[in-house]
Amino acid sequence: MAEIYWIRGYRSFHKALRTGLLSIGGYRQNGHWMWKGNLADNPIGVTDWAVGEPNNTPYENCIVIIGQEADKSPFKFWFRWLNVGCDRKHGYICEKRMSFN
Repeated sequence: MAEIYWIRGYRSFHKALRTGLLSIGGYRQNGHWMWKGNLADNPIGVTDWAVGEPNNTPYENCIVIIGQEADKSPFKFWFRWLNVGCDRKHGYICEKRMSFN
């Protein structure tokens, strides 16, 4: 859950990241939502779906976060997860291990 709040805060703080859709590496496989990992993929335990999502549309198997777009989406959707088709291209954010040697 900490990562979910971090991404929300990061996007809302950085003006260039506030709008549009942002891929977060989640996808649906055999009816289960998964995180794409470096070594192995893992089931998603904690979610932050927008109201009415995931909507179980058969071809919408990837997760994005909707941005702050007051004219296109209601406030309740801002920075929440949506399921979309995986053939669409979006900006993305990924996790990277860091070494502090």
